[in-house]
Amino acid sequence: MTLKNSELTIGQMAKRTGLAVSAIRYYETEGLITANRNRGGHRRFARAQVRRVSFILIAQKFNLTLPQIKEVLRQLPDGRTPNAKDWAGILINKLLIWSACVTVSMAASVAAVSRSMPARFTIRTTGSLHTDPALLSL
Repeated sequence: MTLKNSELTIGQMAKRTGLAVSAIRYYETEGLITANRNRGGHRRFARAQVRRVSFILIAQKFNLTLPQIKEVLRQLPDGRTPNAKDWAGILINKLLIWSACVTVSMAASVAAVSRSMPARFTIRTTGSLHTDPALLSL
């Protein structure tokens, strides 16, 4: 079946992306992808929408949420698909967020450990264990 301007049906989109038709509809409803409608009201997807779905699937593997992905896609000019430069910015931003989370988690762990240590031991933020030499002779 040849479609006008090489647009894809929803079934063809599902087959090319490996998603269920319902997932394609959901992504469209959420504004992550767009579809044109023919006279009969059937969805027709430009081929670029396959690349957008691929981006969504990969971004989810990097633990980006759908709202985060939607925001990234919204910032692209003319609704285009992300390129290598866009990916670099997205990944750097995500790494900064992960780094901040790890730092907060480590600080919380150090605080919990230091609260459970006897009074004669202290833990500095470097994570090293230090003792008071005067207390060691006890």
